[in-house]
Amino acid sequence: MNYGTTFPLWRAVAGETCRDYTRHAFVEEMRLHVGTSAAEGLSGADLFSAPKAPQNIACTRYVLDAGHSGDFLDLMAGLAPLMLGYGEIGERLAEQADGTRSADRIATYSGSEYQRPCREVGALIDAAVSRRVRPDPEESPRWPRLCDRFETATRLEVDVWKRGLAG
Repeated sequence: MNYGTTFPLWRAVAGETCRDYTRHAFVEEMRLHVGTSAAEGLSGADLFSAPKAPQNIACTRYVLDAGHSGDFLDLMAGLAPLMLGYGEIGERLAEQADGTRSADRIATYSGSEYQRPCREVGALIDAAVSRRVRPDPEESPRWPRLCDRFETATRLEVDVWKRGLAG
């Protein structure tokens, strides 16, 4: 996985929260796709008409608010755990996916059609950090806020996984 230099820095600062997200029991079952709902007998219409869980609303609104109240980097720090996190999860699980019922979903997130945009987004974030913050972002007074955005979005996504396991 090579999503640039900023993403690993954010992951390091978020520490246990990232581990809780990328190795959550929900993720280990790889229920990351609408196709899972179909396999359980739910149609796309059923899925999209279901009431939204508060955890999903909180995570989505947090990311939107990060972009509205901040700038491009605040938005990217909020989105990175979701997009790049799924890529990281897909790559890790791809090593153990052969023959599992989730192999097709894992292949989606580990495949080049998903991984290429992850690398491109990582490069986009790195370029924006270099231009808007500084080439050595950890020395910037803005860095802690961006790290907090990333960690909070990751923590909210962990809550989404918890809700997914609860049913």
